[in-house]
Amino acid sequence: MENRQENLFPPSLPNQQLLFFDEELWLMAEERAQEILCTIQPNLISEVTRKKIIEYVWRLIRGYYGAEVLPFGSVPLKTYLPDGDIDLTALSHEKDEEDLANMVCSMLQSKGNSEFQVTDIQHIRAKVQVVKCTVKNIVVDISFNQMAGLCAMHFLEQELSFVGKKVHKCFRNNYV
Repeated sequence: MENRQENLFPPSLPNQQLLFFDEELWLMAEERAQEILCTIQPNLISEVTRKKIIEYVWRLIRGYYGAEVLPFGSVPLKTYLPDGDIDLTALSHEKDEEDLANMVCSMLQSKGNSEFQVTDIQHIRAKVQVVKCTVKNIVVDISFNQMAGLCAMHFLEQELSFVGKKVHKCFRNNYV
């Protein structure tokens, strides 16, 4: 194997100490980076678990209140880390946000013995109402009427579908 070296700085930079990497070392670094990505990127088990949690919360809120519940952020884009949270938004009339947040907290507290092990339920009263809880050891943030998050996600999905699957995979790997 030829011992080829690659210059990491352009030759036009005067008085810079140039760094050289042996090709074999470079390949080892790339392999290690790929191993790390394979370890932290979403896998089938984490995708199925997150999907079941989203469906559970969706059924609870939609069944009781009739509000639509949509995921946004890193989960639908498949860019979440192993301990990443699930971001959901419940769509309702603006005047009903406080009532819906209180109702979601009450529902989650009353369903404590379900198969989904809901714990650490909090209602965060801020400019954006958020119900934060842990479901099956995954943090879930339920916000209300977060159209900006949905629009940003839709925009990214449209752009990624436009540029193709190879670029989408590259985007996900770089984002993670």
